[in-house]
Amino acid sequence: MAPVMQTSKPQPPAPTSSHPHLRWWVEITLVLFFYGIYSAVRNQFGSATVSPQRALQNASSLADKYQDLTLAYLPTASAFALRDVMPV
Repeated sequence: MAPVMQTSKPQPPAPTSSHPHLRWWVEITLVLFFYGIYSAVRNQFGSATVSPQRALQNASSLADKYQDLTLAYLPTASAFALRDVMPV
């Protein structure tokens, strides 16, 4: 007796991803690496080299620029968002 050949529908190829999946530990390592670089640069050139008086001047100057650009709605928006959280 001759073998019986079964005809079946061709199976589509298995889906393949063009992007490899990152492992969670690789992501955490990358975050810590870049945070370390950010901290080193910030501490060398940023907040560690500025006196508290200069920091206050910079903050006041930035607040004035916000006011000039009519971006001063932020305190109002914050107060609105926190109205149920903090009693006034």
